[in-house]
Amino acid sequence: MSGLPVRRVALVLGAVAGLGLVALVLVVANLNGLIAANRERIVAGMSEGFARPVAVEAITVGFHGGIAMELRGLRIADDPAFSKDDFLAADRADVIVRFWPLLHRRVELRRITVRSPHLTIIRAAHGMNVDSLGRKPAPASVPATAPAPAGGGPAAIPAFAVALMNLEAGAVRYVDRTGAKPVETLVEPLDVRLSDLSLTTPVQVEIDATTKSEPPTTLRIHGTMGPVGESPFAADVPIDQHVRLRSAGLEIDDLAIGGSFRRTPAGTPVASVRVTAPQIRAGGVVVSNLDVRVAEVDGTATLEKLGFGVFDGTIAGSGKVVHTGAPAFSFDTAVRGVDVSKALATRSPEVAERFTGRLDGDLTLGGTGGDEAAVRRSLTGKGGIAVHDGVLRGVNVAEDVLTGVTGVGGLVSLVPAHVRDKYPAIFATDDTRFDQLSSSIRIGGERIQVDDFTVAARDYAMRGKGVVTFAQQVDLTASLTASAALTADVDGALKEAKYLNDDQGRLSIPFRLAGQAPNVRPKPDTDFVARVLQKAIVGEGLDRLLGGGKPKDGKGSDGKGGDGKDLLRKGLDRLFR
Repeated sequence: MSGLPVRRVALVLGAVAGLGLVALVLVVANLNGLIAANRERIVAGMSEGFARPVAVEAITVGFHGGIAMELRGLRIADDPAFSKDDFLAADRADVIVRFWPLLHRRVELRRITVRSPHLTIIRAAHGMNVDSLGRKPAPASVPATAPAPAGGGPAAIPAFAVALMNLEAGAVRYVDRTGAKPVETLVEPLDVRLSDLSLTTPVQVEIDATTKSEPPTTLRIHGTMGPVGESPFAADVPIDQHVRLRSAGLEIDDLAIGGSFRRTPAGTPVASVRVTAPQIRAGGVVVSNLDVRVAEVDGTATLEKLGFGVFDGTIAGSGKVVHTGAPAFSFDTAVRGVDVSKALATRSPEVAERFTGRLDGDLTLGGTGGDEAAVRRSLTGKGGIAVHDGVLRGVNVAEDVLTGVTGVGGLVSLVPAHVRDKYPAIFATDDTRFDQLSSSIRIGGERIQVDDFTVAARDYAMRGKGVVTFAQQVDLTASLTASAALTADVDGALKEAKYLNDDQGRLSIPFRLAGQAPNVRPKPDTDFVARVLQKAIVGEGLDRLLGGGKPKDGKGSDGKGGDGKDLLRKGLDRLFR
């Protein structure tokens, strides 16, 4: 009797298997019947979902991780505003359907998998060819809708479904037409894996892509999107994605993208996104603690927050980018503690070797979009900057100015040897060291207008103005003013030096700094120095000639106030101006 239960179990299992087989046969029969009766409607539904013409050579039943409709020779047309060729072409696509609804002659999608597809994505000045995907133009009139076949035939495939297709071993040709010449990039292979399609639950997303370049760029994206809602993307759709990228000049281990996205009835995007990353390496530059918050609406991206660390300092800011019509941007930026040498090394290594310090700045910048040259031409701005604990290597501005007047107006040497020995920070180095350089600036016309720069050092100060172009042409005029101690030592060693003192009694010499950076050296205004000294010498000689100046009562020998001497002095003043 012990064998009886075993036989009963076997009979039950056999009956269940038989029923399953019968159900499967019924499902397949139903699916075949649905396909045969609704082939044109299925293709029309795909066309409606893509909002593009779709062609399919054949539709059959198959098994691919479930019961599926096999679509052979799938072709999806491109937006005619971009290309007359196919947007997507694939030898086969599998539309995997849910089992139980088929028993009731209903088709519900689980997944769409396109095998070895070839896609073409085009970017032009007026947008991208994918922008119109799934977006139907507004009809001139609403046509009458044909009644659905009896028995519940397959409805049009919704736009969210065709937008969430799985791609296996795909190839993407990306064409950028925004520049003077089109630039093409081939991505192969491309794999896109999505969880079962659903309106009411999040969809798991996994994307792997590799470019056909040397070296190749690899991209991996994983995360969730959705739920997309009963009316897909009509309301905010949550997104939570993580990006890993490797290329020749860019390394990102974990770029987190979170927020929400939706489309307006007109098809324009509305989004609120936060992007963070602990570290990004780009072209030898390390960006740390990236935190960006962007809101997109009505064709304007508002940068609500920007913050990151770079070059041992920090940059924070906000702004907006208008990308409809003529693209334009505006930003407010705060820079704190940036290593000047490291920042310059990315664009001008030669200059970076010559200039060190820590940069603080507050700038407002604006311009129009386009390539780098267009941005440079349009860039405008204003603000203030300060460089702390700076060194200009290979150029000693103070020494060049002070010693550059030797021989001018009869000066043997403005700074004698014993005074030079007393100030080694100026005269025992080839560099210019300063505590702080600060200035207000204006940007425009591919140049920086320096309105009022000042340089503060222990033994001197400089003040001036001028222009620095984006091509690194420098033209600055300034005055070097010695400290009280240095002035006293120079005046005490050389009596003529006192004539070069300013209204505050400080030794002050004007100079010009001009040329192509970094090979720029200061030149003192020798004409000014010569005029001042000649005027002083003539004045001293005149005083001796006329009896050493005015009498104590302020009157000349004629008793009328010395008008003759004064007139002579004024005439000589005009002569030596």
